[in-house]
Amino acid sequence: MTKKKTKNETNAEWGRMYIPSQKLSIHYRNEEVEDLYKGSVEQFNPEEGFDLVATQDYTLSPGGSAKVDLGVVLKAPEGYRILIMPRSSTYNNNMVIQTNSIGVIDPSFCGENDFLSMQVLATNSYTTIKKGSRICQAILQPIVKISGIKKFKPGKESRGGYGTTGV
Repeated sequence: MTKKKTKNETNAEWGRMYIPSQKLSIHYRNEEVEDLYKGSVEQFNPEEGFDLVATQDYTLSPGGSAKVDLGVVLKAPEGYRILIMPRSSTYNNNMVIQTNSIGVIDPSFCGENDFLSMQVLATNSYTTIKKGSRICQAILQPIVKISGIKKFKPGKESRGGYGTTGV
């Protein structure tokens, strides 16, 4: 009879590290914003990101940009940072992209006025982001401290640069 493997053993075989779940702390700007988040809290799946919503309507023309107010301050547990990134449906639903691709929220960015926002750029059509739209998500990431920097000499073989790993 084979012993059943634990989650840690299975993840170790695949070279993955198992990290226990953590609690994300949230502060809402006011009760109206808290009401906008009720759907995100109810639909929250701990294996996915926590959805963040627009707190007002935004209308953008092609090439226009906006700083979408998310109305919350998030606090990561000690040893973690928060990544803000678009949901997979953000482009299809709103025809916008996040201008900096990903937002890194440092652990110290959780003061009383450190409300989150997402800078977006409209692509080639007029678009409206509706108040309450789930526009992006917060993901927790463990912080691995860099203990120093050391020089190295690249090998003779080159992969050929960016975009050369496949067709």
